[in-house]
Amino acid sequence: MKTEFRWIESAAQLRQLADSWLQCDAIAIDTEFMRTDTFYPIAALIQIGDGDNTYLLDPLAITELSPLAEVLTAPQVIKIFHACSEDLEVFQRLLGVMPQPLYDTQIAAAMLGEGFSVGYAGLMKALLDVDIPKGETRSNWLRRPLTDSQCLYAAMDVSYLFEGFKLLFARGEQCGRNDWVLDEGERMLDNQRYLQRSDCQYLKVKSAWKLSAVELHILMQLCELREQRVRKLDIPRSRWLKDGMLWDIAKRKPKRLAELSDIQGIPASFVRNNGDSLLALVQSAMSTSAEQLPQCLPKPLGSESAAVIKRLRAVATEVAEQQQMAVELLLKKKDIEQCIRVQPKTLEALPANLQGWRAALFGDALIAAL
Repeated sequence: MKTEFRWIESAAQLRQLADSWLQCDAIAIDTEFMRTDTFYPIAALIQIGDGDNTYLLDPLAITELSPLAEVLTAPQVIKIFHACSEDLEVFQRLLGVMPQPLYDTQIAAAMLGEGFSVGYAGLMKALLDVDIPKGETRSNWLRRPLTDSQCLYAAMDVSYLFEGFKLLFARGEQCGRNDWVLDEGERMLDNQRYLQRSDCQYLKVKSAWKLSAVELHILMQLCELREQRVRKLDIPRSRWLKDGMLWDIAKRKPKRLAELSDIQGIPASFVRNNGDSLLALVQSAMSTSAEQLPQCLPKPLGSESAAVIKRLRAVATEVAEQQQMAVELLLKKKDIEQCIRVQPKTLEALPANLQGWRAALFGDALIAAL
């Protein structure tokens, strides 16, 4: 069991290590963070493995982290993660950058026949026949000093990750899929940047497609206002108002505080503190000219699309079996919906998520199935 690690808590130590990491072909990275009552994740620990040693970096103690940002953005160093979406958000908040080039072993596993969305412990068991303990997953990572058990857990998250990466990378080299994994890493970065945009949050609200153009415009304004407030206050979105409440406001278009208070779930204290500004927002949005209103969101696909959906899924299933990779990685539900709506006739017209290696692999078959 790999248990050795070095604890790093000074800027001088980090600077020296960063210089050495910049000479590496790849490093394994993980983070521990807390996010109980905040909008932003609070970085509590950063683990890095370079194949020879494992390091635990204390972001609560290190006052100058720019050398780490330099490493994370160095194009010659592959950054290895496992299921890294939350780690990306941690680094964006902590350093203002996201790691790239990015190799996610969960993506690589799906691409190399190890299963879709496989957990870290399960993948390391399959690749290295090691058992990774899970007991510290929900522990308090902001306390100091960390317990021996926490440090061991954190160190194992990257020491074995690097070893697993070497096996996956060698297999990917043989079948020519390492570039595909790195392409997926770039897509994950693009998706994270998209998710951070305040003007896209309304798209996550369930049943937004049921709203008229005016109502959708109100919802968009409400979501942007919520983003401004929760980011400034550093509180979860639901602590301000939940999605369903925003949808109800957009649908009902209240004109008075009493009407706002009638919406289920909105606290009286919230109405007192924010009611007037919300009513003003609703009235302003309602006065928007028709030319400036957004288009209504498309309805979910109906039963008339069942046959083509079945054909598209059959294409993906056949290719996945031939390539011995997870079908879920090839074609997602939203990709199917976009194909049916757009009806692409050329590879270039396929949805963005189906460009690149997917288009080359089975794009023509998808178009034919439409």
